[in-house]
Amino acid sequence: MLGALVAIGAPVAEILVAWLWDRGVISPEPNGPFVQTLQSGFTLELLLAPLGICLIGVGARLATPVRWIALFALCSPVIAVLWFTGAASLGGLAGEPF
Repeated sequence: MLGALVAIGAPVAEILVAWLWDRGVISPEPNGPFVQTLQSGFTLELLLAPLGICLIGVGARLATPVRWIALFALCSPVIAVLWFTGAASLGGLAGEPF
């Protein structure tokens, strides 16, 4: 559970913030400290995603290299799509998509 939280927690939070911002539920300043803090974590998320996948593998007690490769092959694209969606949607609303 901790591995999944580490791997996908931040991208899902960014997608949720962007969705709420787009709907007008929250209205942070595009260059304010809240948005800048979320945007500064994008690079850190790329480093934490493999750590989260490893924690998932350890928690599932994967023993063989084939299972580890399968875990990374299945989880990496999902995390990449979540990261890109979070970065693009939050950055787009802030006026800086990339």
